[in-house]
Amino acid sequence: MKEQTIKTRQPNTANTTSGANARRAVTRSAVGGGQRPAARGGAGRTRQERKSSSLDWRKIAANARAVMPVALKAFVVICFAAMLIFGYKAVAAASFFNLRRIDVEGTERASDENIRRRIKASVAGEGVWRADLNALSADLAKESWVRAAVVSRVLPSGVRVRITERTPQAVVRTSEGKMMWVDDEGVMLAAVTASDKMPEFILRGWNEGETATAKKENQPRVKAYRQMNKAWTDAGIADRVSEINVDDLRDVRAQLAGRDAGIEVRLGAENYGSRLREALNVLDDARRSPKGGANIRYIVALNDDRIIVGSNPSGAVN
Repeated sequence: MKEQTIKTRQPNTANTTSGANARRAVTRSAVGGGQRPAARGGAGRTRQERKSSSLDWRKIAANARAVMPVALKAFVVICFAAMLIFGYKAVAAASFFNLRRIDVEGTERASDENIRRRIKASVAGEGVWRADLNALSADLAKESWVRAAVVSRVLPSGVRVRITERTPQAVVRTSEGKMMWVDDEGVMLAAVTASDKMPEFILRGWNEGETATAKKENQPRVKAYRQMNKAWTDAGIADRVSEINVDDLRDVRAQLAGRDAGIEVRLGAENYGSRLREALNVLDDARRSPKGGANIRYIVALNDDRIIVGSNPSGAVN
């Protein structure tokens, strides 16, 4: 009897390992093509990434909570301002503020009627509450004799005006022969009336323009007139002059009055008081002479120590 030797089959480790790896590869391929599937809800992200994302959302939420009160406050302020504006317009337009009373103070020469007319024209359409007081003051200053006007509201329906009048300083004879009052700013005010008290002498040589340049030229003329008027009044000789020509302030000329009418005295640009006094002394001496100074037509007193008397009416002496 033959003995049979049965060989035990050893497992092929290499094949077994290869098969297992193949099965695992197939499994991974079936699931995700060899990639690990991403978890829902970010579960596949790292812990640090999830933490960072969570912190960002918390910051956004916190900022939103901080901004909301500010925005709400701004909205409330805007609404409140709008209510005030619309309320102001409604109140200002109400008939409650219609002009009903005008009080004018400080007028003597200025026309009270003209002042009231200007106020009504300016305030009637706007009402007392919305009236532009600065513009109204400027408009009233255009009125004759008005140097300044202070306007105030007397709510609900009144306006009060305090007038500061211009002070007349001299009378000017215009090129048309009119007699006009002027003030120290070179402003021509109004015509002389029969009830006005005339000064001892008047002015000629006035720039009659209404421009700022004309006023600037006339101001030193008024200043020279005031100096002469004071000096001659103090010396008691103002009544011996009828008018002065200030067209050229370097060569002021005085026309004498009364029995000396027709005689012109050239006074130059300064020392008006002493020069006229010396000229009149020479004239009075000539009047007492046998000829009585009948031929005298001009006296030049450009220097205090030298007086020239002549019969040439043009006074052509330098």
